Amino acid sequence: MISKNDPPAILPKQREFTPESLKAYLRQLPKIELHAHLNGCIRESTLLQLATQRNVTLSSLLHDLQEETHFSGEEKCSESAEDKINKKRRSLLECFDIFVEIGKCVTDLEALRRIAEEALEDFAKEGVAYLELRSTPKILLNVMGGRECTKREYVETVLNVMQKFEEKELKRYERDVNAGKEGGVRLPMKSRYIVSINRADSVEVAMEHAKLAIELVDEGNKYVVGLDLSGNPLSNTFKDLEPSFALAKNAGLKTSIHCGEIPCQATLGEKSTTVEFGHQEITDILAFQPDRLGHALLLTDAMFEELERLPNKIPIECCPTSNVMTLELATHYEGDLVHGLRRHPRLGTWLDGDYPISISTDDPGIFNT
Repeated sequence: MISKNDPPAILPKQREFTPESLKAYLRQLPKIELHAHLNGCIRESTLLQLATQRNVTLSSLLHDLQEETHFSGEEKCSESAEDKINKKRRSLLECFDIFVEIGKCVTDLEALRRIAEEALEDFAKEGVAYLELRSTPKILLNVMGGRECTKREYVETVLNVMQKFEEKELKRYERDVNAGKEGGVRLPMKSRYIVSINRADSVEVAMEHAKLAIELVDEGNKYVVGLDLSGNPLSNTFKDLEPSFALAKNAGLKTSIHCGEIPCQATLGEKSTTVEFGHQEITDILAFQPDRLGHALLLTDAMFEELERLPNKIPIECCPTSNVMTLELATHYEGDLVHGLRRHPRLGTWLDGDYPISISTDDPGIFNT
């Protein structure tokens, strides 16, 4: 233990970085990613290729090459048209529309397998050592034009990709260590799966997904680690879906719930059914006390104080770039991410108060995170 009477520690000389060396340094640091949606991780090139192969005409939401990106003027000028597709700011509702477009292209297990493999490759290249991907089980085709698969087959396809990738990573790590690779050896990445419930689905479907997650865990599958609630925050109520999460919690699964993505506090003199709905939703979610909260952006001060008083604080999965873009926090600063982050409704408070948060990408394919 350090006493106030101890002599001051001699700190090592602060390292100086150029922008390029800083990027390289940050990329090689081991990271943990706890909030990433599988479909939202799709590469732009893959989305365009799948659309072509499946004769899908993508929405203009994915082709509006406006200059509202989070990059400097020099970086903007160096971008190709394809590179700009997913760097524009997007409203929250536009993001849900984009997920519909992605779903039109990921229609079979072959496409699902491809985007899962590429997502793992991309996170590993960024130095991620532990990854949790979340996705809602869907009924796809076994192959293009083939029979329909079950939701269990959907999940098992992703889990199989994770298992094979983990085995490949271990072999790569051992090979690099034995070869004495210069510049350090990247840790082998482990990935895990969170079964998602889409708010737009029925109560019956929500229960089906909860039972599927429990079933896989009970069978000893180490890759399934929890249950998530995501999707359009104006669809359904948490109270309607709470029995599915209570079932999962009682079975020993961890739970993560998106909340605080819509306003829950009206401005002076304003009355809004959306605000009232948002306030009730967060009240109900906090009463349930999930293991983690997704975003939790627009909580009132009283709600945040309630979180602070909990003996075991609920960690928040913060996705700063996604928040800046969906809340349009950088609109008046030529899309500059740093200025947008300074206007983040909660990040500064969380950091100053040492509140437990993780920094995550949310949807790398949509926000270029």
